[in-house]
Order: sequence, then C-alpha cells, then structure tokens
Amino acid sequence: PPPMPPPAGLKRHFDICSDLFARLRNAQLAKKPTVPYPFSNLALNVTRALTSEGYLSGYTLHPHPSHPHILDPTHITVHLKYNAEGPGGTGGVGAIRAIRRVSKPARRVYMGVRELPPSYGGLGRWVLSTPKGVMCCSEAT
Repeated sequence: PPPMPPPAGLKRHFDICSDLFARLRNAQLAKKPTVPYPFSNLALNVTRALTSEGYLSGYTLHPHPSHPHILDPTHITVHLKYNAEGPGGTGGVGAIRAIRRVSKPARRVYMGVRELPPSYGGLGRWVLSTPKGVMCCSEAT
C-alpha cells in the first residue's frame, strides 16, 4: 500500500535528526510532557537510544487513525523526562541539558569510537550511527 500521509501539523523534514533535536529542545523549554514526531526508522532509533540512556521517559508508536490494521505507524509520541524538583523549587528541570548534531548533511563527520572525545567532560553521551544501527557510545565500545 502507498505510504500514509502524516497527521495534520506533522510535516516530514529532510534533516530528521536536527528537526527531532529542535522539537525536543523546544518542548522541554516549554515544559511539555510529550512531543509528537512523524515516524521514521532513524527517529525511532534515536528515540530508543535516548530512552535507554535515561534522557527520555519513553515513546509511543501510533498507527494511522483511519487504518489501524496497517502495521506502519505514522507518528511517534516522545515522552520527555524531568527531574522532580528544579533549582529554587521552580519545578522540574529537563533531563536533556544540551543536544546538538555533529555530523550534518552538508558536513559529514566520520570517527572511530575510540577517537570520540569525552562529551561534556564525561557527563554527556554520544548517539552514533554505526553499520549495526543507531546506538550510544557505551554500547558501541
């Protein structure tokens, strides 16, 4: 069957990672509990990696409302993770402090896992695209 169009308001973008990172960053700044995102295998794998490292609470795959029998989901709902208490009792602070893309479509970066410098002094994590799939640096070593 032909691919289903994304739900209204969920446009597909060519740079999936940068768009996903921008949506996560903006939703977290706005204290949103969830972020809807158009389904793609790359977005799903990056979301899985961030969830396994504890930066997200989880995710939900949603089939198309008018075709629930089709197994291909149309979008992902990403559940953001917040700490219970923020500084000065102002509310939760997002688990993601900073997120950015290093290898971009216009400038590809290729490195071995042993060549990666410590991210944020060893406190951050690298999400890598490898021949065995998308994974965090700890899984790749």
